[in-house]
Order: sequence, then C-alpha cells, then structure tokens
Amino acid sequence: NQLTQFEAALRIAKELGAKCVATETSDCTDEDREVQFERVVAALEHLLPIAKKYDVPIAIEPVIRHTINTPDMVSRLLERLNNDEYLKLLFDPVNLLRDDLANNTFSFFEEYISKYEKKFVAMHVKDIIEGERVPLGTGVMAKIYPHIARVLTVDIPLIREELPVDSLKEDLAFIRKTFCGQQVEETT
Repeated sequence: NQLTQFEAALRIAKELGAKCVATETSDCTDEDREVQFERVVAALEHLLPIAKKYDVPIAIEPVIRHTINTPDMVSRLLERLNNDEYLKLLFDPVNLLRDDLANNTFSFFEEYISKYEKKFVAMHVKDIIEGERVPLGTGVMAKIYPHIARVLTVDIPLIREELPVDSLKEDLAFIRKTFCGQQVEETT
C-alpha cells in the first residue's frame, strides 16, 4: 500500500534527520483530474498528522501531466488542506512546462515564485531540448534560470536532478554563476 510506504518514509526521514519527504502526484487526464484531486486530498489528510507526529513536512512536486499540475491546482490543494507547517512544495520549473512551452516565460515563473516561494523546500534544476535532458544552460531553461535566480527571495537547496556525469563540470559552473553569483575559472 502506497500510504503505508509513505508513512514509513516519514518515519525513516525523521530517523535520518531529513528535512522533508517529497512526492509527485499521479499522472492523470483532464477528465480524471477532479477524482484524482480528491484522492490526493484524502491521502494527504491521512498523511499530514503523521508528518506532524514525526515533525517531517511533506513536499508536493507539481508536474504538468499530473494531478497537481498548475498554479491553480496548487492553490486549491494548499487552501483545502490549510497546513502551512507540514505541507510544502518542491519547485521544479521544467516539470511545470507545457509541451508547447507556451508558459516558459519570465512572467509565468515570476508569478509562480511570488505566490509559493515561502512553501519551497528545494528546487530541482535540469534543462531540456524537445523533451531530452541536456546540460544546464543549453536548453529551454537557459534564459529562465537567471531570471528565477533574481526573483527568488528565499534561500533554498538546489538539487541537480538526473545529473549527466559527462556535463558535471559545466553544470556546476552554470549553477555557481547563475544561482550563487560566482564566476568559475576554467581549469584544464
């Protein structure tokens, strides 16, 4: 049972000193969204008291093809459960992108950040071109990440998701330059 597994994850997270347990919601279609939304709410209503018991927040990672997929759905979930202390968000800008990239704009991310950044526990950083993972700063997020870095007012951990080992050096340089304001000298 997934709820039992998540309960165990919360207990183990407490033992390990982890700051949260993050999860995505399930894939769904627009036709199933309301039914799936109610399932997510019911699951979180069960899990949030356990999160409180272990003092380990739950972070939801919105994904465009999942139940919690848009700023409106995030707001509905947060308002419905009304739990600022134990219901948080994992910010993954790429997972919020529509397939047509129509929402890959400064204004979309600026609005998202201004609404939710106080709920962020961490941010995934990755980059894509036509759905394929590419080194940071070489894909559709190349111009968006510097803007996100300027707009964020909270200090949150960055997680380099799906790390391609062959671009580790370039990715680290991009992260340092973009998010830490550091120029990285090239070494050979």
